[in-house]
Amino acid sequence: MLNNFIVIMSGYTATGKSTLSKRISHIPNTEIFHSAIIRRELNLTPKNKKEADKFFDYRNGLRKETDKRVYKKLAEMTENSLQEGKNVILDAGYFFGWQREMIYPLAEKFGAEVIVLRAVCPNEEIIKIRLKLRGENYNESALNETPSWNTYLATKEITEEVEKDNYFKNSQGSIYEFDTLQNKLNICMNKNTNNAARIKKALQYGFFKQNKNFNLEAIEKKELSQMIKNQFVIAIDFDGVITSPFKLKAKYLNELGLNLKEDQCQRKDCLKRGIKLEDYKKKSIQAYTSPPQNLPLQEDFCEILDKIKNIENSKIFIVTSRYDQMVKHLEEYLKYHKIKIGGVINTNKSEKLSILKMINAKIFIDDDIEILKQIIDEESSPSKIDKLIFYKNAGNKSEQKLSTFVEEVNNWSEVWQRINYKIVKGKSLKKIMKKSPLMNKNKNAIILAAGLGTRMEGKGKIIPKCLIEINNKTLLERKIELLKKNKIEDISVVIGSKGECWNQKNVDKIRKICDNLIINFDNNITNNTYSLLLGLREIPGTESDILIIDGDLIFDAKTLKEILSHENKTIILSEKQNVGAPGNRVMIDTYGKVLEVGREINVGGNNSQMLIYSGIMQIAQKDFKKFKEECKKEEYYNKDTGLVLNECCKQFPIYSITPDSKWANINNPSDLKKIEEIIAEKDKENILVTGASGFLGKKIFDKMSKEHNIYGTYSSNKKSGEFIKVDITDRTSLKNTIKKVNPKIIIHTAAICNADFCEENREIAHEVNVNGTQNIIDICKEQKIKLIFLSSDYIYEGEREFYEESSLACPVNYYGETKLLCEKMIKNQLKDFIILRPTILYGFNGPEDKTTYVNKVLKKLKNKEEIFVDNFTMKYPLLIDDLVDFIELSVLEEYTGDFNIGPSQGYTRYEWARKIAEIFELDSRLIKPEKSQNIAKKPQNVLYKSEKSEVHQFKIKNLEEGLKMMQKQRGCMFSLIYNSRPDKKVNDESVALFRIEVGKKLAKDFFVKAEKVIGIPDSGIYGALGYAEESKIPIHFGIVKDEYSRRTLINSNPQLRSEKVREKLTVVPEVVRGQDIILVDEAILSGKTLKVAIEKLREAGAGKIHVRIPSPIMSKNCNNNILKRDAALLVKEDIQESKAQVEEKLAEYFGVESLRFLSLESFLESLQNKQNYFCFECFKGKDL
Repeated sequence: MLNNFIVIMSGYTATGKSTLSKRISHIPNTEIFHSAIIRRELNLTPKNKKEADKFFDYRNGLRKETDKRVYKKLAEMTENSLQEGKNVILDAGYFFGWQREMIYPLAEKFGAEVIVLRAVCPNEEIIKIRLKLRGENYNESALNETPSWNTYLATKEITEEVEKDNYFKNSQGSIYEFDTLQNKLNICMNKNTNNAARIKKALQYGFFKQNKNFNLEAIEKKELSQMIKNQFVIAIDFDGVITSPFKLKAKYLNELGLNLKEDQCQRKDCLKRGIKLEDYKKKSIQAYTSPPQNLPLQEDFCEILDKIKNIENSKIFIVTSRYDQMVKHLEEYLKYHKIKIGGVINTNKSEKLSILKMINAKIFIDDDIEILKQIIDEESSPSKIDKLIFYKNAGNKSEQKLSTFVEEVNNWSEVWQRINYKIVKGKSLKKIMKKSPLMNKNKNAIILAAGLGTRMEGKGKIIPKCLIEINNKTLLERKIELLKKNKIEDISVVIGSKGECWNQKNVDKIRKICDNLIINFDNNITNNTYSLLLGLREIPGTESDILIIDGDLIFDAKTLKEILSHENKTIILSEKQNVGAPGNRVMIDTYGKVLEVGREINVGGNNSQMLIYSGIMQIAQKDFKKFKEECKKEEYYNKDTGLVLNECCKQFPIYSITPDSKWANINNPSDLKKIEEIIAEKDKENILVTGASGFLGKKIFDKMSKEHNIYGTYSSNKKSGEFIKVDITDRTSLKNTIKKVNPKIIIHTAAICNADFCEENREIAHEVNVNGTQNIIDICKEQKIKLIFLSSDYIYEGEREFYEESSLACPVNYYGETKLLCEKMIKNQLKDFIILRPTILYGFNGPEDKTTYVNKVLKKLKNKEEIFVDNFTMKYPLLIDDLVDFIELSVLEEYTGDFNIGPSQGYTRYEWARKIAEIFELDSRLIKPEKSQNIAKKPQNVLYKSEKSEVHQFKIKNLEEGLKMMQKQRGCMFSLIYNSRPDKKVNDESVALFRIEVGKKLAKDFFVKAEKVIGIPDSGIYGALGYAEESKIPIHFGIVKDEYSRRTLINSNPQLRSEKVREKLTVVPEVVRGQDIILVDEAILSGKTLKVAIEKLREAGAGKIHVRIPSPIMSKNCNNNILKRDAALLVKEDIQESKAQVEEKLAEYFGVESLRFLSLESFLESLQNKQNYFCFECFKGKDL
């Protein structure tokens, strides 16, 4: 048995001793103690930068006194660890004999071996650089302080050499010196013990060998833990997994007079045949050290390696156990075959598990069954290693499968199948969190959907329950949408592989819904606890709480809100049931704490209630580790999660909640009806926007209609087909309208906002702004509707330094008075409300926008007219898109209260106009400053400093960012071909003429013989006209639509959109039957409209169909609020195929004879006003 060892790290600051200590700390049964951590625990750190240099100077008597306490503590911790039979690494300076003398007696007392490892860096210029990069080792407050170099020099002058210690004079222990710059080990004194050899080997080979992808200088500057942070690490054994050595091995062994085959080269086989061990080793080394060209790679290895390396955030390491003389040969082999990886680790077989933990390996591939057994035995089940892969080759074909943790493979194609189940579409399972508008810490969620499927009435086939559709949307889609709306972005779905329901079609369908897909290959013999464990392995466990949800459960937003906001973070959802009901029963005390969970428990005691676990649990961050450890027990693999919860409630508090909300599991058709009712109620949640034809109201309507059921009102005489005409001052008419819409929320924007008009027409202003709002308040109170009221920064006088929500309101004009009065009425009469006080708004809706300040400036400057604007009053311009984003967020998050929202940078109108000129590249010399004279007094400077965290965390664009977005919206080329009326202009470009022109170019570039040209209404009609005119093929209206249908693009769900398309498109059979057709559509986004149109044309008997698209391939989502940011695009942004290849694949997908897109070059040539700014980012272009 080995004696324990103590490694005393010695070295000056920035020489790399902490890196070295971590390099050897993976040796089993070893603890590492840092003096820096002890200093912090004892509160012995400098208070500020000025004190740092004095504090770390050993010539200062105070330093010696503090060090006595630190090194005494280190000695105590060392003694405790030695008593427990552990090895110790002391990461401290140990510059003086008195510090080291505290350790030597402990070594003698416990029979431990002392090894001093001295870190050196001969080039002191490098040390200077490191000190500037890292600051003092022991205190971050000294970062970048040059006096730390003086500390280094002072320490160097007074350090006492280790060799002069009596302990080493008596030849006890070993002293090593490691040059961290040259990566070279020097032996100063060596006892040549087993422990010394282990540490020596760890220093020489227990780190990453230098290659082009991994340089040791990087290790010096950044610790290993940082290098593998957020990486998906795959570890691979070398011999027998990457290489195929057995044929070559047989050749050398047969030189001993044998006739061995590839699968007879194992040591035990050779020894049975009388070969001496020494001869076996000699011949094996000859085989393994043959020239690289003689030792073949396993089939498909290089091809699969390239696929793995293309996975985002993946890093590959070779972890092998080779003789020392073979390590260099290994590197030559990698170089010869051009195998580029993260690095190579050479270690003992017994220490492979420690290495895998050190690099945080997620997948390990080895052909040695004994190694895999050791990992399983030591871990009970691998904790951080998600999957062990047993590579079967000529040397181990007869070995048996180990356990459900081990996947057997016979070649690298099968390896990729296993890894590709873990990593979908080039994204690692631990994907980087998406940033939501509110930068709160994200939770994780696991959806367990690995069951064998269900046969519901009317389905006719077995499908996974999570794919049951209600109103053309699957239960899984609904769950994920709800989770994402609550900022839960890191979602994994665990599915099965066995059973009729888990065919490739269903698996692909789920992959389209969720990127993070995990496969339970043993779902036919395991239960949901094992599926849960597979999901838990993807969770770091230290960053957030985690939600665990059954795949067949549906719930409403209120249920999720109660879970996420509950004061007890580890909770389960339970439902009151009659005794005898199926499922896991939950026994709780009077405080809701879970006492017992199980299918057979009995009710007992007066303080108990009987409930049934309903399929959602939340595990708090602090309880995650214990919960995961419990799930890892093999006894649970074929059991449900009730048993795990029963055991865990004894280890940490779990609470049961039964919220007054709606949820249900699907077990039979009656459950399905209950879920349909929940969803129907959810889908009925309507929002009413008053003043929807106005500047702000229209933006709210257009943007939020993509995700919500939005209705809008208008009051002017001008007709607006999308909106309901209503006068908010007419109480009866207003009440009838609201009753018909039945909204859950009213967003009240309707008002007279012109301050000068309000000042001169106070009675009218009061009637609309105050009395109209009172009517809305009364109806909201009566019908329990939430009100979002748009107030103004004009409620403040503008003379203070800044304004918070609690600041005293004191308006200086009548418009501000009406808004303040409305606020008071709302606060006195309603409980559920939001009051928003935006600063001055700017932005873009469309060419029909009213004359805003930005539009007015642009018009004057483009006409080269002088413009005189105020240079006295400070304004805080707020992009209208940001305000609408905040409104939508407040709806989703169910905010209440009042919020001041605006940017922190102010501008006078003069400064604002000059910024407009700069962004739009117009002549700023035309802008002249003046002091404006207004009828109504305006607040001079209203700067917001919100008290609300919701506002603090919300990202508001600065003026430059906002104007650039507005510029892109004004010049959006997608609007030219899709969502603008033909009689309008986009950036001075006629919509109708542009669409006709691109149709003509399409005919010139991609003519095909046919009998009729048909455009898909509405946007495809003008392109079809142009194609027909140029090609001389007649245009016919073979497809018509319901003129009252709203545009389908607002429906983000592709299936729902498909149904809406089918409702509104009608083919005229008499026009298309037996005819070869050129079908023109404006663009391909999701492809649903085109797909349905083609299907209906086929049903009507059309002949050949040639699709022509008068726009380029659209493969990039819009970041400028024209389209939904995550709209489902048929062609993905990362597509690598050429245009011709994409067209060929899409023609096959749509089932047509040919399909062609207009090139980007021809598309841009069709513009009449090329001098104007146009954005075509969605076509993978830039800007013009």
